[in-house]
Amino acid sequence: MCHIADMRKSLAIFLLSLAPCLLANDSGTKIVFGDDDRQLLNSHDYPYSTLVRIEHSDGHCTGSLVARDVVLTNAHCLINENGHRYSNVRIKLHGLNGMQASAGTEESFLGTTNYPDEPRNDWALIRIDRPYGDAFGTLKVMQESVVADGLTLVGYSGDVQNGTLATIHTGCSIKTILKAYALLGHDCDMTRGASGAAIWRMNEKGEAIVFGLNSAQNSKKDWHQLWNGQDTNLAVATQNFYQAMTDFVAESKTDYETALMVCNNKDKNLKLAFGFKNDELAVSKGWQRIPSKQCREVKLPRAVKESELNIKLYGHAEGKDLTGVHYRDFCIGGKLFGFEKELSDCSDKKIFAELGELKAKTINRINLN
Repeated sequence: MCHIADMRKSLAIFLLSLAPCLLANDSGTKIVFGDDDRQLLNSHDYPYSTLVRIEHSDGHCTGSLVARDVVLTNAHCLINENGHRYSNVRIKLHGLNGMQASAGTEESFLGTTNYPDEPRNDWALIRIDRPYGDAFGTLKVMQESVVADGLTLVGYSGDVQNGTLATIHTGCSIKTILKAYALLGHDCDMTRGASGAAIWRMNEKGEAIVFGLNSAQNSKKDWHQLWNGQDTNLAVATQNFYQAMTDFVAESKTDYETALMVCNNKDKNLKLAFGFKNDELAVSKGWQRIPSKQCREVKLPRAVKESELNIKLYGHAEGKDLTGVHYRDFCIGGKLFGFEKELSDCSDKKIFAELGELKAKTINRINLN
């Protein structure tokens, strides 16, 4: 449990990551700031699709996608108080509806290995092994934190189903900037396990902008059973990590395989066949089942995954042709998928509808509405 007994005397932080100790609801009390304004998160839409649960050998934390293959979180989510790294770090993404996406860790960069004495640098960046941000979206980080209201914090607080379900607090605020410590005071509700959660607000372009990085609970009350109006929770200011994050993102690799996620927004299940065509290839794949209101990753032919060129995507739904941008003269005849050549007469055959274009070396997301 993270606490700061007196900001003027000590910045020793007793941290939020879920450890094998007393959980908040074991005593029936909510260790949050003021009234508990959290609700269960029930959406996979952006920006909630960027949410990440970070599991390790001693508990769990929260993180967010801030680039196609980069997760932002706290340093104390990857190391203990002695600076030793946790083992068995796993990345699980909230992702899209119906998906149970996970990723491996390629590398990580920590703002400090001594977070009790350097709380301003309690941030970390994790490079994952797949560019899920291509399909799930990413949060944008402001260069310098400011006092603001109308903010949101989403995290895996440990007092809700042991941190397996995310909670959301909307309408909270960054109340103050503690300039002497380069920390922020905020009133967003959370408990253990919400360490590393971004504090964000949507802009007029529909982008979620990060104002701070939740890191600790701050109170004069031991174990945070009671709060008063002068207490705030703590966050790391974005200026403490913005440049390092920019440099880390710039080092991301670009040679990922092309991938496809299909989201079925229709009220019925779909059974689909797909066709892929560019100047190098013309291949088909069928059948794939996509449940209603869910997203699935489609396993692509190797030639498609390895192609350096963008690829036109076509689809056919069993029982009824999809309504695409327009129809092409590619047909399905009999039990075979004829996609090697254009046919002059498709009158007695099923037609592929054009669904869009797959960008090479990217996880592409196609929505079927």
